[in-house]
Amino acid sequence: MAAAVTGLLLGPVLGSIATAVGPEAVFTGVAVLAAALIAWTLTTPRSAPAPVRSLREVADAILTPPILLGFWLVAVPSVLAGAVEVLAPLRLDELGASGTAIGAIFLVSAAIEAAISPAIGRLSDRRGRLRIVRVGLLAGTGAALLLPLPATVAVLAVVVVTVFLALTLTWTPSMALLSERTESAGIDLAFGTALLSLAWAGGQVLGGSAMSALADATSDGIAYASIALLLGVTVAALGAPGRRRGA
Repeated sequence: MAAAVTGLLLGPVLGSIATAVGPEAVFTGVAVLAAALIAWTLTTPRSAPAPVRSLREVADAILTPPILLGFWLVAVPSVLAGAVEVLAPLRLDELGASGTAIGAIFLVSAAIEAAISPAIGRLSDRRGRLRIVRVGLLAGTGAALLLPLPATVAVLAVVVVTVFLALTLTWTPSMALLSERTESAGIDLAFGTALLSLAWAGGQVLGGSAMSALADATSDGIAYASIALLLGVTVAALGAPGRRRGA
């Protein structure tokens, strides 16, 4: 989880580097790194093939309330992350932040997130996944409502960092929850990982495209309020602690 969100938050950092050295150099560097990773995977010894279930069996297992809930709890915070990834840098630029400053804000967010994710994971082991998810969703709801308000770079930077702290409180236990529930349903790890990636990426796309388009057509406040409503409804649907198994 720490590695995934760190990579996510390094996107704006790459953008700030591109403003200094040019997009050609940055994208070429990313392509070279990707090619190196491909070469590395080709040298990795293969494990023995696992028994494969039919797609129908996998689909029947996935379309059950416990797994769909885990999927939703990964996807929903990703919507907020996708929107912040697009809208926050634009707003920071409007407020006068340089490309380097914008990259630094997201780099600090990535560093903090990477540092606290393991601790949040251990906390959810002790206190229950859904209990920590509720706290994260509530914090994310409040942070989403605050995002359009700051009128200075410094204040907005603090709010952006707060957003990703709240997202970490949600993502870390919800990803563990989804993994555990797919394993309990007898779904192969590859399918479980694909499901997790689909939830993560789907939320990112919705936040970065649909919500950004909504902000362009109306305002950032409307887009963020829509996301806050989505997070708030999810908290309400989860109910009070202890009502669900694993809470």
